[in-house]
Amino acid sequence: MYTFLKPYMFPIVNLSLQDILSYRVDNMELFAGRTQMNISLDQSNVFLFYVNYFNSIVSNAFGPFPWQFKSMGTVILFFAESLLLSFIALKIIKLRRRLNNFDFFLIINSLVWFMLIGIFNDNIGAAARLRMIGWFPLLIVFAKVYGEQLIHKKQLNDICNNENIGAENK
Repeated sequence: MYTFLKPYMFPIVNLSLQDILSYRVDNMELFAGRTQMNISLDQSNVFLFYVNYFNSIVSNAFGPFPWQFKSMGTVILFFAESLLLSFIALKIIKLRRRLNNFDFFLIINSLVWFMLIGIFNDNIGAAARLRMIGWFPLLIVFAKVYGEQLIHKKQLNDICNNENIGAENK
């Protein structure tokens, strides 16, 4: 499918997948050394395309990673955003049993957004701006499930404390 769809011209945008991949390569050469991730999706081997595409999705959603540091700005971005976003994602995964259908709907919307920016973006600064659209729904899900977890823990503590007080009074 990758080989077949690469030259196919999509009607609404009048671009092919090859045009988008060429756009990425042209921008890498134009802005080389600044804040590029240097992830090439223009691969002849579909397996390499998938590996690089997955790397691009993860880098756009969570990056920059330590191996992508090019300046003090990328280091600050890592500590300001990447660590927090990773914590939120891990907490959502940990509390996945509390998710309902609407939560999954929001998560799927975010994943689709990250997959879209993974195709055309190779710039760390642009990724920091573009990923926020995908993170807003995830923040809603995080606030819901994390809040429910905190309320559940408080209720369990209250029950345990009431049982301990009742046992002491006997």
